[in-house]
Amino acid sequence: MEKVLITGMSGGLANILAAKLSRKYEIVGVDFRKYPGVWPYQGEFIQLDYTKRSFGDIFVKHKFKVVIHLGRIGNPTEKFYKRYNLNVLGTANILNLCTKHHVETVLMFSTFHIYGAHQYNPANIDEEAPLRAGQIFPEIIDAVEFDNLATSYFWKNRNARTIILRPCNVVGKDLKNTMSNYFRRKYPPYLMGFNPMTQYIHQEDITDAIMLAIENENIFGIYNLTGGEAVPIKTAIKLAHKKGVSVPHHLAYSLVHRLAYFGLGFPTHLLDYFRYPVVISDQKFRKITGYQNKYDVEQTLSQLD
Repeated sequence: MEKVLITGMSGGLANILAAKLSRKYEIVGVDFRKYPGVWPYQGEFIQLDYTKRSFGDIFVKHKFKVVIHLGRIGNPTEKFYKRYNLNVLGTANILNLCTKHHVETVLMFSTFHIYGAHQYNPANIDEEAPLRAGQIFPEIIDAVEFDNLATSYFWKNRNARTIILRPCNVVGKDLKNTMSNYFRRKYPPYLMGFNPMTQYIHQEDITDAIMLAIENENIFGIYNLTGGEAVPIKTAIKLAHKKGVSVPHHLAYSLVHRLAYFGLGFPTHLLDYFRYPVVISDQKFRKITGYQNKYDVEQTLSQLD
Protein backbone atom coordinates (compact mmCIF):
# COMPACT_ATOMS: atom_id res chain seq x y z
CA MET A 1 0.00 0.00 0.00
CA GLU A 2 1.41 3.41 -0.98
CA LYS A 3 2.03 5.95 1.76
CA VAL A 4 0.73 9.51 2.03
CA LEU A 5 1.93 12.18 4.43
CA ILE A 6 -0.70 14.55 5.80
CA THR A 7 0.38 17.55 7.86
CA GLY A 8 -2.02 19.30 10.21
CA MET A 9 -3.22 15.83 11.17
CA SER A 10 -4.73 16.88 14.50
CA GLY A 11 -7.30 19.06 12.74
CA GLY A 12 -10.80 18.08 11.70
CA LEU A 13 -10.27 18.57 7.97
CA ALA A 14 -7.21 16.30 7.88
CA ASN A 15 -9.16 13.51 9.56
CA ILE A 16 -12.08 13.76 7.16
CA LEU A 17 -9.60 13.52 4.30
CA ALA A 18 -7.60 10.71 5.92
CA ALA A 19 -10.73 8.59 6.32
CA LYS A 20 -11.27 8.80 2.55
CA LEU A 21 -7.62 8.27 1.63
CA SER A 22 -7.25 5.29 4.00
CA ARG A 23 -9.14 3.08 1.55
CA LYS A 24 -6.15 3.30 -0.79
CA TYR A 25 -3.19 4.69 1.18
CA GLU A 26 -1.35 4.07 4.41
CA ILE A 27 -1.67 7.32 6.38
CA VAL A 28 1.27 8.99 8.11
CA GLY A 29 0.05 12.07 9.96
CA VAL A 30 2.22 14.81 11.44
CA ASP A 31 1.28 17.78 13.61
CA PHE A 32 2.96 19.94 16.24
CA ARG A 33 -0.17 19.35 18.36
CA LYS A 34 -1.21 16.13 20.06
CA TYR A 35 -3.59 13.84 18.20
CA PRO A 36 -7.11 13.99 19.68
CA GLY A 37 -7.97 10.45 20.65
CA VAL A 38 -6.81 7.05 19.40
CA TRP A 39 -5.10 6.84 16.00
CA PRO A 40 -7.64 5.00 13.78
CA TYR A 41 -5.74 4.52 10.50
CA GLN A 42 -3.20 2.10 9.11
CA GLY A 43 0.07 3.96 9.50
CA GLU A 44 1.20 6.24 12.31
CA PHE A 45 0.88 9.69 13.87
CA ILE A 46 3.97 11.68 14.81
CA GLN A 47 3.84 14.82 16.94
CA LEU A 48 6.60 17.03 15.56
CA ASP A 49 7.33 20.62 14.58
CA TYR A 50 7.70 20.92 10.78
CA THR A 51 10.83 23.03 11.18
CA LYS A 52 12.80 20.33 13.02
CA ARG A 53 15.70 18.59 11.30
CA SER A 54 14.35 15.23 12.49
CA PHE A 55 11.33 15.76 10.23
CA GLY A 56 13.51 14.46 7.42
CA ASP A 57 13.77 11.07 9.13
CA ILE A 58 10.07 10.54 8.43
CA PHE A 59 10.69 10.92 4.69
CA VAL A 60 13.61 8.48 4.84
CA LYS A 61 11.53 5.89 6.68
CA HIS A 62 8.31 6.04 4.67
CA LYS A 63 9.27 7.04 1.10
CA PHE A 64 6.05 8.94 0.39
CA LYS A 65 4.44 9.03 -3.03
CA VAL A 66 2.05 11.82 -1.98
CA VAL A 67 2.46 14.71 0.46
CA ILE A 68 -0.58 16.80 1.45
CA HIS A 69 0.31 19.93 3.40
CA LEU A 70 -2.79 20.94 5.36
CA GLY A 71 -0.69 22.24 8.24
CA ARG A 72 -0.83 25.97 7.52
CA ILE A 73 -1.90 27.72 10.72
CA GLY A 74 -4.57 30.38 10.46
CA ASN A 75 -5.49 30.27 14.13
CA PRO A 76 -5.71 33.83 15.52
CA THR A 77 -4.80 32.65 19.02
CA GLU A 78 -1.32 31.60 17.87
CA LYS A 79 1.39 34.25 18.14
CA PHE A 80 2.56 35.66 14.81
CA TYR A 81 6.15 34.44 15.22
CA LYS A 82 4.89 30.88 15.76
CA ARG A 83 2.59 31.07 12.74
CA TYR A 84 5.45 32.44 10.65
CA ASN A 85 7.88 29.73 11.76
CA LEU A 86 5.44 26.93 10.96
CA ASN A 87 3.78 28.43 7.88
CA VAL A 88 6.91 29.72 6.19
CA LEU A 89 10.01 28.03 7.62
CA GLY A 90 8.17 24.76 8.20
CA THR A 91 6.72 24.80 4.68
CA ALA A 92 10.14 25.51 3.18
CA ASN A 93 11.51 22.50 5.07
CA ILE A 94 8.70 20.26 3.84
CA LEU A 95 9.19 21.31 0.22
CA ASN A 96 12.95 20.83 0.41
CA LEU A 97 12.36 17.32 1.72
CA CYS A 98 9.87 16.63 -1.08
CA THR A 99 12.56 17.59 -3.59
CA LYS A 100 15.28 15.58 -1.87
CA HIS A 101 13.15 12.44 -1.62
CA HIS A 102 11.51 12.71 -5.06
CA VAL A 103 7.90 12.91 -3.91
CA GLU A 104 5.69 12.48 -6.97
CA THR A 105 2.62 14.49 -5.91
CA VAL A 106 2.63 17.51 -3.59
CA LEU A 107 -0.64 19.22 -2.64
CA MET A 108 -0.48 22.59 -0.87
CA PHE A 109 -3.56 23.92 0.91
CA SER A 110 -3.52 27.71 0.64
CA THR A 111 -6.39 30.21 1.05
CA PHE A 112 -8.38 32.81 -0.89
CA HIS A 113 -7.43 35.39 1.75
CA ILE A 114 -4.16 36.00 -0.07
CA TYR A 115 -5.99 37.93 -2.83
CA GLY A 116 -6.80 40.59 -0.24
CA ALA A 117 -10.05 42.37 0.65
CA HIS A 118 -10.26 45.60 -1.34
CA GLN A 119 -13.08 47.97 -2.16
CA TYR A 120 -12.61 47.64 -5.92
CA ASN A 121 -12.01 43.90 -6.16
CA PRO A 122 -13.40 42.50 -9.42
CA ALA A 123 -16.04 39.81 -9.36
CA ASN A 124 -14.91 36.24 -10.00
CA ILE A 125 -11.23 36.60 -9.14
CA ASP A 126 -9.23 33.96 -11.01
CA GLU A 127 -5.90 32.32 -10.29
CA GLU A 128 -3.94 34.94 -12.25
CA ALA A 129 -4.96 37.78 -9.93
CA PRO A 130 -2.22 39.45 -7.84
CA LEU A 131 -1.82 38.50 -4.18
CA ARG A 132 -2.48 41.82 -2.45
CA ALA A 133 -3.34 40.78 1.10
CA GLY A 134 0.07 41.55 2.58
CA GLN A 135 -0.04 45.16 1.31
CA ILE A 136 -2.56 46.15 3.98
CA PHE A 137 -2.19 43.67 6.82
CA PRO A 138 1.32 42.38 7.57
CA GLU A 139 -0.35 39.83 9.88
CA ILE A 140 -1.32 37.78 6.84
CA ILE A 141 2.07 37.92 5.14
CA ASP A 142 2.81 34.38 6.33
CA ALA A 143 -0.13 33.10 4.26
CA VAL A 144 1.12 35.00 1.20
CA GLU A 145 4.64 33.66 1.65
CA PHE A 146 3.24 30.14 2.09
CA ASP A 147 1.55 30.44 -1.30
CA ASN A 148 4.64 31.99 -2.88
CA LEU A 149 6.77 29.09 -1.65
CA ALA A 150 4.29 26.62 -3.12
CA THR A 151 4.16 28.46 -6.46
CA SER A 152 7.95 28.67 -6.63
CA TYR A 153 8.19 24.94 -5.92
CA PHE A 154 5.73 24.25 -8.73
CA TRP A 155 7.84 26.14 -11.28
CA LYS A 156 11.22 24.83 -10.11
CA ASN A 157 10.31 21.16 -9.65
CA ARG A 158 8.64 20.08 -12.84
CA ASN A 159 9.32 16.40 -12.13
CA ALA A 160 6.81 16.60 -9.29
CA ARG A 161 3.08 17.11 -9.78
CA THR A 162 2.40 20.14 -7.60
CA ILE A 163 -1.16 21.23 -6.80
CA ILE A 164 -1.93 24.49 -5.00
CA LEU A 165 -5.51 24.92 -3.81
CA ARG A 166 -6.91 28.31 -2.80
CA PRO A 167 -10.33 27.56 -1.29
CA CYS A 168 -12.91 30.06 -0.07
CA ASN A 169 -14.16 29.81 3.53
CA VAL A 170 -14.11 26.13 4.49
CA VAL A 171 -16.76 25.34 7.10
CA GLY A 172 -18.22 22.23 8.68
CA LYS A 173 -19.58 20.64 11.83
CA ASP A 174 -16.26 18.87 12.49
CA LEU A 175 -14.10 21.96 12.00
CA LYS A 176 -13.02 24.46 14.63
CA ASN A 177 -11.63 27.10 12.29
CA THR A 178 -12.42 30.80 12.47
CA MET A 179 -15.47 30.90 10.19
CA SER A 180 -17.07 27.69 11.47
CA ASN A 181 -16.80 29.09 14.99
CA TYR A 182 -18.13 32.46 13.80
CA PHE A 183 -21.39 30.88 12.65
CA ARG A 184 -21.69 28.95 15.90
CA ARG A 185 -21.99 32.17 17.87
CA LYS A 186 -25.46 32.93 19.14
CA TYR A 187 -25.26 36.43 17.66
CA PRO A 188 -22.64 36.64 14.90
CA PRO A 189 -21.49 40.27 14.52
CA TYR A 190 -21.25 42.06 11.19
CA LEU A 191 -20.05 45.55 10.30
CA MET A 192 -22.65 48.29 10.18
CA GLY A 193 -23.17 49.62 6.67
CA PHE A 194 -21.43 46.69 4.96
CA ASN A 195 -22.86 43.54 3.42
CA PRO A 196 -20.17 41.99 1.19
CA MET A 197 -20.65 38.89 -0.91
CA THR A 198 -19.08 35.81 0.70
CA GLN A 199 -18.41 32.20 -0.32
CA TYR A 200 -18.34 28.93 1.60
CA ILE A 201 -17.44 25.32 0.87
CA HIS A 202 -18.60 22.30 2.88
CA GLN A 203 -16.02 20.11 4.62
CA GLU A 204 -17.10 17.10 2.54
CA ASP A 205 -16.90 19.00 -0.74
CA ILE A 206 -13.40 20.31 -0.08
CA THR A 207 -12.08 16.88 0.87
CA ASP A 208 -13.75 15.35 -2.20
CA ALA A 209 -12.03 18.03 -4.30
CA ILE A 210 -8.66 17.18 -2.75
CA MET A 211 -9.26 13.50 -3.51
CA LEU A 212 -10.14 14.40 -7.08
CA ALA A 213 -6.98 16.47 -7.43
CA ILE A 214 -4.76 13.72 -6.02
CA GLU A 215 -6.23 11.01 -8.24
CA ASN A 216 -6.38 13.01 -11.51
CA GLU A 217 -2.97 13.00 -13.20
CA ASN A 218 -3.99 15.99 -15.34
CA ILE A 219 -4.29 18.24 -12.29
CA PHE A 220 -1.28 20.42 -11.52
CA GLY A 221 -0.79 24.11 -10.83
CA ILE A 222 -2.99 26.62 -9.00
CA TYR A 223 -6.75 26.29 -8.48
CA ASN A 224 -9.40 28.27 -6.65
CA LEU A 225 -12.16 26.24 -4.99
CA THR A 226 -15.66 27.28 -3.92
CA GLY A 227 -18.94 25.74 -2.88
CA GLY A 228 -20.78 27.53 -5.66
CA GLU A 229 -23.07 30.50 -5.06
CA ALA A 230 -21.84 33.64 -3.29
CA VAL A 231 -24.19 35.27 -0.76
CA PRO A 232 -24.11 38.50 1.28
CA ILE A 233 -22.79 38.05 4.81
CA LYS A 234 -26.18 38.98 6.31
CA THR A 235 -27.81 36.26 4.22
CA ALA A 236 -25.15 33.78 5.31
CA ILE A 237 -25.95 34.53 8.95
CA LYS A 238 -29.63 33.85 8.31
CA LEU A 239 -28.84 30.61 6.48
CA ALA A 240 -26.92 29.51 9.58
CA HIS A 241 -30.14 30.14 11.56
CA LYS A 242 -28.56 32.92 13.59
CA LYS A 243 -29.45 36.52 14.31
CA GLY A 244 -26.64 38.90 13.44
CA VAL A 245 -25.61 41.93 15.46
CA SER A 246 -24.59 45.13 13.69
CA VAL A 247 -21.38 46.71 15.02
CA PRO A 248 -19.96 50.12 13.94
CA HIS A 249 -16.79 49.28 12.05
CA HIS A 250 -14.59 51.83 13.87
CA LEU A 251 -15.53 50.22 17.20
CA ALA A 252 -15.12 46.72 15.81
CA TYR A 253 -11.53 47.32 14.70
CA SER A 254 -10.57 48.78 18.07
CA LEU A 255 -12.24 46.00 20.07
CA VAL A 256 -10.94 43.14 17.93
CA HIS A 257 -7.42 44.56 17.99
CA ARG A 258 -7.47 44.63 21.80
CA LEU A 259 -8.85 41.10 22.05
CA ALA A 260 -6.32 39.84 19.50
CA TYR A 261 -3.51 41.28 21.61
CA PHE A 262 -4.50 38.86 24.36
CA GLY A 263 -4.96 35.97 21.93
CA LEU A 264 -8.75 36.17 22.06
CA GLY A 265 -11.57 36.70 19.61
CA PHE A 266 -11.39 37.33 15.87
CA PRO A 267 -8.19 38.05 13.88
CA THR A 268 -7.90 41.76 13.12
CA HIS A 269 -6.62 41.20 9.59
CA LEU A 270 -9.84 39.41 8.60
CA LEU A 271 -12.17 42.30 9.43
CA ASP A 272 -11.77 43.80 5.96
CA TYR A 273 -13.26 40.58 4.55
CA PHE A 274 -16.44 41.67 6.35
CA ARG A 275 -16.29 45.02 4.53
CA TYR A 276 -15.23 44.22 0.97
CA PRO A 277 -16.05 41.27 -1.29
CA VAL A 278 -13.47 38.66 -2.27
CA VAL A 279 -15.42 36.49 -4.70
CA ILE A 280 -13.28 33.91 -6.47
CA SER A 281 -13.92 31.78 -9.55
CA ASP A 282 -13.18 28.05 -9.58
CA GLN A 283 -14.21 27.45 -13.19
CA LYS A 284 -10.69 26.29 -14.05
CA PHE A 285 -10.88 23.40 -11.57
CA ARG A 286 -14.46 22.53 -12.48
CA LYS A 287 -13.71 22.49 -16.21
CA ILE A 288 -10.67 20.21 -15.92
CA THR A 289 -12.03 17.79 -13.31
CA GLY A 290 -15.79 17.92 -13.72
CA TYR A 291 -16.02 18.77 -10.01
CA GLN A 292 -19.51 19.58 -8.70
CA ASN A 293 -20.15 20.51 -5.08
CA LYS A 294 -22.73 18.28 -3.38
CA TYR A 295 -23.78 20.88 -0.80
CA ASP A 296 -25.21 24.28 -1.68
CA VAL A 297 -24.62 27.29 0.54
CA GLU A 298 -27.84 26.79 2.53
CA GLN A 299 -27.03 23.15 3.30
CA THR A 300 -23.45 24.08 4.15
CA LEU A 301 -24.28 26.83 6.65
CA SER A 302 -27.33 25.19 8.22
CA GLN A 303 -25.29 22.19 9.40
CA LEU A 304 -22.85 24.10 11.62
CA ASP A 305 -24.69 23.83 14.94
